[in-house]
Amino acid sequence: MSYLDEMSLQLENQNFPRFLQLWEEYKSNNEISASETIKILENVKFSEYAQVFGQYSEETLSFLDKLDDPSLKPDLLRLIIDLQTSQSELLAQEALKYLTETYSSDPLFKEKIRLVGLRSGEHFQGAIRNFELLNHMEKGKFIFHTGGWGAGEILDISLIREQLSIEFENIIGARELSFKNAFKNLEPLPSEHFLAMRYGDPDLLEANAKKDPLEVFKLLLSDLGPLNAQEVKEEMFELVIPAEDWVKWWQTARSKAKKDPKVQIPKSSKQPFVLLDKEVSFSDDFKKLLEKDLPVENLLVDSFNFLKQHSEVLKDSEIKTLYREKLLENLSTLEEGQELLKIELYLFLEEFFQDNLDNALLKVIQEANDISFLVKSIGLSPLKKKFLMMVRKHREDWDDIFSNLFFSVNQHFLREYILKELMNSKNRDVLEATIQKLLDHPVTFPECFTWYFQKIQTKPEYPFSDKAGKELFFEALFILLYHIENSPEQQELTKKVHTLIISDNFQLFRDNIAKVSIEFVREILLLVSKCQLFSSHDLKVFLSLAKVVHPNLEPGVSSENQTDELYIWTTQEGYMKTQERIKKIATVDTVENAKEIEVARAYGDLRENAEYKFAQERRARLQGEMKLLSTQINQARIISPEDIDTKKVSVGTIVSLVSAQGDRLSYTILGPWDADPDKGILSFQSQLAKSMIGQKVNDTFDFKADTYTVKEIKSYLGSA
Repeated sequence: MSYLDEMSLQLENQNFPRFLQLWEEYKSNNEISASETIKILENVKFSEYAQVFGQYSEETLSFLDKLDDPSLKPDLLRLIIDLQTSQSELLAQEALKYLTETYSSDPLFKEKIRLVGLRSGEHFQGAIRNFELLNHMEKGKFIFHTGGWGAGEILDISLIREQLSIEFENIIGARELSFKNAFKNLEPLPSEHFLAMRYGDPDLLEANAKKDPLEVFKLLLSDLGPLNAQEVKEEMFELVIPAEDWVKWWQTARSKAKKDPKVQIPKSSKQPFVLLDKEVSFSDDFKKLLEKDLPVENLLVDSFNFLKQHSEVLKDSEIKTLYREKLLENLSTLEEGQELLKIELYLFLEEFFQDNLDNALLKVIQEANDISFLVKSIGLSPLKKKFLMMVRKHREDWDDIFSNLFFSVNQHFLREYILKELMNSKNRDVLEATIQKLLDHPVTFPECFTWYFQKIQTKPEYPFSDKAGKELFFEALFILLYHIENSPEQQELTKKVHTLIISDNFQLFRDNIAKVSIEFVREILLLVSKCQLFSSHDLKVFLSLAKVVHPNLEPGVSSENQTDELYIWTTQEGYMKTQERIKKIATVDTVENAKEIEVARAYGDLRENAEYKFAQERRARLQGEMKLLSTQINQARIISPEDIDTKKVSVGTIVSLVSAQGDRLSYTILGPWDADPDKGILSFQSQLAKSMIGQKVNDTFDFKADTYTVKEIKSYLGSA
């Protein structure tokens, strides 16, 4: 590990004593790396030990005559003065000497020397950097505020008042800053700096970015340092590239960056893109990859991924020969039982060298009993397709093989290829049977079903894309959603199907219920009501859209009554109470019952053991209650104000009645979990509630040989 890496690690681990030990060792070197020393001091400057290290900075002056690159001497001296806290005369003399040699012709030289503290020599930390900032302070120049105000343009400057006026990108209105504050917070920006261009001439920067995405991307990395994909977006999105152009622009910039020898591409989205000081030789990198002693599987994956980005390296005949020899060498070392690796090596040689290894592959393909297993076992997707193409060419039963693979391949481009070939097959019955199987078992093949469902919406040439076929698939889509919506493994697919149905203002639903029978619409509405994913608002939209197609559709037949039967309506309190009951059964009652059974079992003779029978009966009751409540909790829908219709008696209403004898009664209709007859709270499933539901004010109804008149209906939530 280098001194830079080791010292950086100690700073990160907050081990400053160990850092100082390494620093002492580092100083004893006869020749000092200028670039490494600068990076070490920069790390210290931005660490919590900058102030403490300041007392040692004078020692670094001895480095100036030992640097391997004298051109970096000013950069190192600038950092030394930034860090120093001793205010020593020697340091002041070195800083003044450098500034005199460099800027003495400046007519305001003496005044600036005073402003940076070198005239008195009492407080001159950062003197060189501050002097250069003063030189940069001119009207129209750009600066950057390190405290979060962003880039800015200097509007005015006064050496007499020792202040300047600046307009910043993140602050409304111009701000006055003293030189003292400027020294602490401002950094000069050249006019060609990314931030200066973004603030000063964003239209030009946008035009340049669209003309040459890579160059602007490299400018960004050069000026702001390493950035990950999210950080790049934060600097560019809408500020430079409009939102509607972002995806295309970023894909182009990233694609070109992958081929640029000066850009280091991260292996994950959280890692940064880095602009390198020197160009990387992709040929050298590929040679190093081939020299590694990698297992065959790793070699294939790593080399394939590399060549996917830098296929041009195989134009070098030497490298191409080396790669081919490496593959053949690995092929020769494989033993019996490693047929899968042999297949992948054959495919590689076919892919990159067009070697005449067809016979070897042909034998495998013709003799294999389970082609599906081989396809699934091939690690790289593009090679799967190449293998399938050879199966298509060399197996007479290829269509049956493709039919089975159609359900199991995960990559859409492979499924697309299989579908295309089956469409072109002379034996069209195979494809028809395949799609029929998909329709009959949507829950068994959920990903494949959803993919094909979307296909037939726009592809009239595919099986079941006619009116009758679309109806069957549309019905099956809701059956699928009902079965997967509570499955943790199918969360992404559930979200996808839900979005598919409700996006574009429920356009899919509109398209698929147009010109269909009222019976079909009723069936779809019933399926919709079973899916908990849809809100009460969604259900009302579905019903409204259905009525547009069939104005005579009766809500009572198709939605409201059925919905009440399918849902367990409840209040928030009732829902929480039921959840607590389920939790108590699972964690308390069941545990206690298990102990009761064990104690009763110890009494012996289980046939005559009353305690044992009682404990077993209690277990059955607990299991039954647990099963019922678990089922109901999945059917629960918490009553919201939007669900309550006060135009008629419904769930969530308070109903005032008058009997034929003149007695006044009041009932609240809620779900079974909230029911309390002693308080006049009825379950909507009770006989009295069923007699009332649907009645309007002044309507009369009979219940158990008595007649009641509805006098008032109001919302339970409105009074709660």
